[in-house]
Amino acid sequence: MSAERILGASPAANIVAEVARDVIERSSDTYALYRLGRRVAAARAAQGPRALDGLLQAAADPRVANGAGALALGAGVAVELGERGHAQRMQAAWARVMGGGDHVRAQLVGAAGEAGDGQLLGALAAAVPAAAVGAVAGEVHALAVAALLQCERGHEDAARARAVVCAVEALAQRVFVDDACVAVADATRWAAWPQCADALACVHWHTLRAGRAGSDAFRRATTLLVAFAQRGAAARVDAAVRAACALQPCLRFVPQGHMRVAPARERAVLFYLDLLEHVAELLPVNTLQLLVVPLAAHYAQRAPSEWFESAHALVLALLEQREPLRELAPWYADLLLELYPDRGISADLLRIAYPAAVRALAAEPSRVGCALAADCVQRLFARLDAFAGSGAVRAVRRREVLGAVAELLAAVPLELLPRLMRDLELRVVDEREWNTRRVLADEIQDVVLERADLSRKPALSAWAWQLRATVNNSISKI
Repeated sequence: MSAERILGASPAANIVAEVARDVIERSSDTYALYRLGRRVAAARAAQGPRALDGLLQAAADPRVANGAGALALGAGVAVELGERGHAQRMQAAWARVMGGGDHVRAQLVGAAGEAGDGQLLGALAAAVPAAAVGAVAGEVHALAVAALLQCERGHEDAARARAVVCAVEALAQRVFVDDACVAVADATRWAAWPQCADALACVHWHTLRAGRAGSDAFRRATTLLVAFAQRGAAARVDAAVRAACALQPCLRFVPQGHMRVAPARERAVLFYLDLLEHVAELLPVNTLQLLVVPLAAHYAQRAPSEWFESAHALVLALLEQREPLRELAPWYADLLLELYPDRGISADLLRIAYPAAVRALAAEPSRVGCALAADCVQRLFARLDAFAGSGAVRAVRRREVLGAVAELLAAVPLELLPRLMRDLELRVVDEREWNTRRVLADEIQDVVLERADLSRKPALSAWAWQLRATVNNSISKI
């Protein structure tokens, strides 16, 4: 009779334990022992709550030399119990077999990663002792780096990438949800954050296949990472972000033109662009200037859609935070006008981004901010005047830029408002088509009602109604 049949059928716990110990010692295939544990647990689960004692006794026996094999067999029992809905028995099984050291768990993590078994990785990440969370996070990160390196060499291991995402999600649920991280030290949580973040970055080449937002597990894990960072102290977040970015040297060298990276690595950069957008407000100016701004500026000038959009979203986050990075605004306003309309900047992005740059300058209390904001307004008008003349394309461009100028009504410093109102009215009334004038008057009224603050709303409201009356009483010009 084979050892597996004895393990599955013998009613005597001591016999099962003895046979299981022998099987563990004889086997060098850690993952095969995990699969064996699952099969035997499935065969014995219906025999009662004590039917698995022999297996767990062998898996927890400190005399067994093959510690990784013992843990794998016990993990198979625990995972199978969880799969069958026996939550309490599963927790008790994990507690019995989790006595090995970090090196033992590392071997099982490696075996699960090689097999692409996300269920085992996730279950192990959720069950490890609190003191071992950091070590497991490091092992999962190592699996992610290996998957990225393989992808760069032309071999895409999708199963391993999926397993990494499952493991990071389980770690995030365990570590970064406040009411779940019982006994996990705060220092351990912040040390695990960079490892988890970079692990997701390393497998982003795979998660993007599920769409721009990634797979469900990827979205859940990312959401937990971002939410945990947003609740943290600024100094903690800064240290964690720096540590995560240090794991990807390309983030520092690519903007300097010192490194060309493979497409898979570019997708890791894309992950960081998206991540930094959500935590930029918590980072000090020094980190923003040295790390974040060069990265965003590099990709904001490139046209491939995902990186381009993410870079501009990151720049907008820097301009729209409570303490905007004002020195970025003049450069960004110039860049928007340079790239509009044929090099990636759409009319919608111009209407959102250009006022954000002017608003950041208007928040500067000194006269310098007002002067720079006035210069930005005049350059936008100059861009508008460059589309003067007849022709359908020019008319469309004028219409788009006038929409962006209208948004400036809620962004410029108050002292610039009278001149902006006068110049905008002249150009609206000067449009040949009555329908264009009418639509622009509607948009101006929307800006006044929806986005203008109370300090400028009285003057703007009266002016907007007067402009509407002028437009309504006008006829199409010949």
